[in-house]
Amino acid sequence: MQPQLTQKAKDFITAMMKYFADHTDFYANWIRVQCCSDIIESIFGRYKNKGGMKAISADVLSMPLYNRKISVDFVQQAMRQVSGPRLDEWRCRNVCHNRYGIRKRMERELRKSDGG
Repeated sequence: MQPQLTQKAKDFITAMMKYFADHTDFYANWIRVQCCSDIIESIFGRYKNKGGMKAISADVLSMPLYNRKISVDFVQQAMRQVSGPRLDEWRCRNVCHNRYGIRKRMERELRKSDGG
């Protein structure tokens, strides 16, 4: 059995379909659209799969905020709904270690052991 889509997922799909419909004229007038990951990243919410890795980074937690106006009330409500320890527990269970993060951690540890 296939899982049901949430309302947020349906809204996202509707927004994407609207985006493509709004840009139909642009695509119709060009034989080829030149694009790169930087353009995709800026158009589709600043998410970029860094280095082509098949891993989930902590960036996934900020993706729902990309198309949202952030207000004080919104932040306060979010902070009341999810605690820091609960978020950290989720991150530890679900976020994959990647080569970049491991390298940065090793560099920090080496600097620390050298007295830096």
